[in-house]
Amino acid sequence: MIPGDSSTPRPASVLARAARLEAAGRAEAKALLGGEACPGTSPLGRFNDADPLAVILRRVLLRLRLPLPVAALVGRLAGCTFGDDYLLWRGARAAIGRRSDWSRLTGGVRILMYHAVGGPGERGSTYVVPSSMLARQLALVDRLGFIVISLDAYVAARGAGRLPPRRALILTFDDGYADVADVAAPLLRARRHPATVFVVTSAVCEDACGSGCHPLLPRPVLSWRGLAALDDAAIGVGGHGDEHRPLASLPEEYARADIAACAAALAMRVPPGPHVLAFPHGDHDSGVAALAADCGFAAGVTSRPGLNDPATPLYGLRRIEVRGTMSIARFVLALVLGRGTLLRRRTPP
Repeated sequence: MIPGDSSTPRPASVLARAARLEAAGRAEAKALLGGEACPGTSPLGRFNDADPLAVILRRVLLRLRLPLPVAALVGRLAGCTFGDDYLLWRGARAAIGRRSDWSRLTGGVRILMYHAVGGPGERGSTYVVPSSMLARQLALVDRLGFIVISLDAYVAARGAGRLPPRRALILTFDDGYADVADVAAPLLRARRHPATVFVVTSAVCEDACGSGCHPLLPRPVLSWRGLAALDDAAIGVGGHGDEHRPLASLPEEYARADIAACAAALAMRVPPGPHVLAFPHGDHDSGVAALAADCGFAAGVTSRPGLNDPATPLYGLRRIEVRGTMSIARFVLALVLGRGTLLRRRTPP
């Protein structure tokens, strides 16, 4: 420290600032527990909205329960953003006594994104997960203590300002392939797991759809009759656009027309709503999110990796892509971190 340099914080001021941040975190946590604050707008609603390594470090520091002077020093050395967040969460952790409440607030909701499910003997590929692999993954989800909930239930809880169950996990299947009903549904039904399938509405036939109906993979897609039957397997239906076009790359009037056509088809053929939109190709920005809301969709899911916190935008929900080439070890890493790597990918805003 330079003598007389008022720009260098003194130990007493660093400690006082740390105490104020900790008190703010404690007060906010008490407001959340008492129902006086909404998780979606609270500063405590974004625990996982950071690089995975930063989230892990924060968890380690909170578990250590350092004395306040040491915590203040750590916060100062760690830098303004991470240090302030750590001290705020330190206060919150002290106020939240029950482990289950802490987990519900900070654990993050995982949304898995599948595409096609291969039948017996079919090899895995980027967009095709073999049925044997899906069976192992579902068993592992149960073994690790995750609670599989429906996407509709999660969206409803978010709308009501409620926290989800601890270790909540959601299963989704993009593109509406027929193998969701033929192959995936029996596996899901055996474990009583709900799921959501997102369909490209212009590709859905009235009765039976043959190969080549979908622009992504040359394999059969579900018919409207087949989609109606999925309700018995607790599989909900959402939209994946009307023509599977990258919506954020389209002129606004074309994007609006595509989303509106998708919403209208679902409202007519798959009641009740509202439904959730999976942005085709993961092409998503604030403009198409607003269009999805205008057209009556209750939420929107992207292909951006990560965990979903209480303050994660409802029209920008993150998902963990599961590929047919993914090892079990990488699948477990993705479950823990919300992505298959410790490094955070840079994505456009």
